[in-house]
Amino acid sequence: MFRKRIFVGALLIVGSYFLVTWSAWTMALEVLTIGILGLNEFYNLAFRKGIRPSKATGILCGFILFCTSFAYNERHYADTLTLLILYTLIVFICRKSYHVSTFIDSGVTILGYLYVAWLFSFIILLRKPTGLVAIGPWHLEQGAVCVMFLVFATSFSDIGAFFIGKFFGRHKLCPGISPGKTVEGSIGGVAAAVITSGIWGYVTGLPLIHCAVLAVLISVFAQIGDLWESILKRDVSVKDSGDIIAGHGGVLDRFDSLFITAPVAYFYFKYLILFF
Repeated sequence: MFRKRIFVGALLIVGSYFLVTWSAWTMALEVLTIGILGLNEFYNLAFRKGIRPSKATGILCGFILFCTSFAYNERHYADTLTLLILYTLIVFICRKSYHVSTFIDSGVTILGYLYVAWLFSFIILLRKPTGLVAIGPWHLEQGAVCVMFLVFATSFSDIGAFFIGKFFGRHKLCPGISPGKTVEGSIGGVAAAVITSGIWGYVTGLPLIHCAVLAVLISVFAQIGDLWESILKRDVSVKDSGDIIAGHGGVLDRFDSLFITAPVAYFYFKYLILFF
């Protein structure tokens, strides 16, 4: 299982690299697929808790958010979210049966597409800059450089936290939420993110001080994202959100950190590195 986890994780990183760098279209399709599968898992977790969200409404709203983030800019994206929330309220006004509580069911429906689709869609916005960055004889679009920075920092933060925690972890980080996570693992995750991001920054010409600061932010928020998903699973007493990814569980298990780190990276690149 451990070897399978490492092998599948490596395939996901390599596959993401090619999809992200190939074109904005291929990356958007990857994000859309991950997002819809993640929404399905999120609403299935809610059903296990006895809540009755409108899964069809949530997935439709998530799909529209992903498409809007690709087709338009951030302002139109916010407008779309507002309209989707109003649409969801109308759905629950018309919903006459099959509910536990309108408060809970409608709230969880909206939470689903906010958490999975709204936050994760920032990775599509992050991919938009088209200026070229020279890497030896090759050139990558600025958006691809930004997204791969995010993917590398988030992935190696998870990897560093896992291995350091496994071999050197002594002090529990949040035992009430995730007993396996340790303070040492958390620090190791930050260190791994900084080192990886520094290498990527050196290769692509990103300012190293920004690489270090953003890597720390991404690692911290990646761990917050992981803990948030752990709370959800603990609330419904399951180990994994699904079993679609061999060795990793479900889509939420594998990509929960990226849902939280995508907007962090987007706003940092937008307002501090000025790629947009």
